[in-house]
Amino acid sequence: MKTKKEAIRNELQKEELDLERIYTIYNELKSLILKKIDHRLKGIPEARKILTTEQFRKFCELRKEIYPMYGKRKEFY
Repeated sequence: MKTKKEAIRNELQKEELDLERIYTIYNELKSLILKKIDHRLKGIPEARKILTTEQFRKFCELRKEIYPMYGKRKEFY
């Protein structure tokens, strides 16, 4: 995803815009983002199968501490 974001950024900074190239990269990036979301969602029920309710609650709390930027938008370009 990082490479795709950088590629879009580079394309946008070029003197002549190649909109077809930009949208191709954008669609590839969008596909990767959706795959990442799918993998995360599939992991939650698996964790719930293994952990008790209390362990899962603690896991969620720790995840928030480890990833304080989780859920916050980052600059795209």
